[in-house]
Amino acid sequence: MGMLSEALKIPDQNTVKYMIEELQKKLEKKDAVIAAAARAKDVAIKEKDAEINAPKKQLEHYKQSE
Repeated sequence: MGMLSEALKIPDQNTVKYMIEELQKKLEKKDAVIAAAARAKDVAIKEKDAEINAPKKQLEHYKQSE
């Protein structure tokens, strides 16, 4: 009976290892998606900042030329 238990442990250990590897892959994919979303958000914020600052710069230029 002991040999049968040992023989069953190996596939169980392999299954656990496989499941952990698959979960790790899923986690890495989700991390990549989150990182891409964060980069896109940063770009959008920079664009909005530029839109906000453009009129401010125009106003400053106008004030200086008066």
